[in-house]
Amino acid sequence: MGSSITLKVSPEFKREIRKLLDRWKPIKQGYADLAKRQLNFAKLIVDLWDRAKSLDKGTNDSLHKDYMRQQLQLLVQSEDPVIFTRWQTIGNQADRLMPLADSLPSNRDHLYQLAHAVKNEKPIDKWIREGRVHPGVSVNEIKFLKSEGIRKKSSAKATRTQSVTFNFSSDMEAAEIVQILRQAFESDKFESVNAQQSVRHECKAALRDIYDRLEPKFIGASTPKASTKPRKRRIVESK
Repeated sequence: MGSSITLKVSPEFKREIRKLLDRWKPIKQGYADLAKRQLNFAKLIVDLWDRAKSLDKGTNDSLHKDYMRQQLQLLVQSEDPVIFTRWQTIGNQADRLMPLADSLPSNRDHLYQLAHAVKNEKPIDKWIREGRVHPGVSVNEIKFLKSEGIRKKSSAKATRTQSVTFNFSSDMEAAEIVQILRQAFESDKFESVNAQQSVRHECKAALRDIYDRLEPKFIGASTPKASTKPRKRRIVESK
């Protein structure tokens, strides 16, 4: 079927189609080289910024730095300082990203996320080998890859922590509560406590020998609001 269509197509129209395909070639090549050009541009920004700082050193103004910022704002048509900071981050990691450029997206925000990943020693080359980073990868996908190790560490830490909640009658004195929980407070497995301010003050008075170690483990220790309802003291102890 394909060959029969080709035979029937006007020769002039086929020439026009060939021109169209030929025009795509430099566009495709330009896109392939764009990541490298962006990295080189970012690296030049870092080099010129260092030059500007050197020229302004020992003066009472920031003439060269201000001029460079102004010109870049005109170039990108934005006064957002975050854009300049992102170019600097890319430029600082350009030498490490350049060997991988053929496998990287060319957009500035994508390159910034990857530069930030390299800065934090993330395994970009491994992501590329696994097909998880490629020219068509999205910013959200890169962010997800960057957060993988953090999520795993947080999850592992959560599985090692056990929480226990104690509720004491409101007619108990803070000193009594502290003495009941003293053994838990002294344990090297004890991690944190969420207690009312009165209990914290009593700990400071009654547990002077261990309070310096105990104090950083108090969380959410604030004075409770006045209430007309019967109150209970609440302590959370985690091991």
